[in-house]
Amino acid sequence: MNYTKLIYITKDETTLAFFKRFDRVNINGKPWEVQAYNDNYGSSSNKTDTGIIRVAVKETYTSTDQKIKKDKEARSVEEIVGPDILSPFDVKVKYTAADDTTGSWSVETLGGAALDDLISYTIDGKSIFITVKTKKSYKDGFNLKYGNSIKHITIRS
Repeated sequence: MNYTKLIYITKDETTLAFFKRFDRVNINGKPWEVQAYNDNYGSSSNKTDTGIIRVAVKETYTSTDQKIKKDKEARSVEEIVGPDILSPFDVKVKYTAADDTTGSWSVETLGGAALDDLISYTIDGKSIFITVKTKKSYKDGFNLKYGNSIKHITIRS
């Protein structure tokens, strides 16, 4: 991470108090670290005040743990392995959670249908087996959850 930026900002009490060396700030949703700032930018002497602060920032991230968590959330759909579409009367379709995930299984329907009318399931550790009980398609589907991972599944005929 070597990308740097220079920020020119209006000088007032808020901005003077806000920007301090090594503080971390979010700019457009990305974390940056303040490397230096000049609170009298553009003046030839300390007697004139231009009303501008120049802040030098370096690309960074908030913490390693938060970066890892964000990366895991981005791929959370792929942490549950199994088909996205089921058919009426499918029996014991297996879904498995990735090895590096922790949690417990839960199932929630979407669109107001009763879970017992759509499917039944059995849980075996990091695997869940789904049996479709309905004879109709159900486009709203349901969500399988394991820890922070979510997989959306629809029933189509």
